[in-house]
Amino acid sequence: MWKVVVVLAVAAAAGAAELPRLLRRSVKEAVVYGVMLTVGAVLSSAAMLLLNWPSPLNALAAIFEPVNKWISQLFR
Repeated sequence: MWKVVVVLAVAAAAGAAELPRLLRRSVKEAVVYGVMLTVGAVLSSAAMLLLNWPSPLNALAAIFEPVNKWISQLFR
């Protein structure tokens, strides 16, 4: 559990260091930076806890399987 706290502390420190400059320059960039930092911190925390995430390839297979069947039927 302490590993997750370290990841979150590093993410908070990075956000505290970079966000004020980004907010002065562009709010859009600050929002994108914040979202990416949050996603990275969450995924890093999940990796530290050794959580089993489903593979993104399963989603791709579910999307492209009907397309594959349709194309196979088209060329019979």
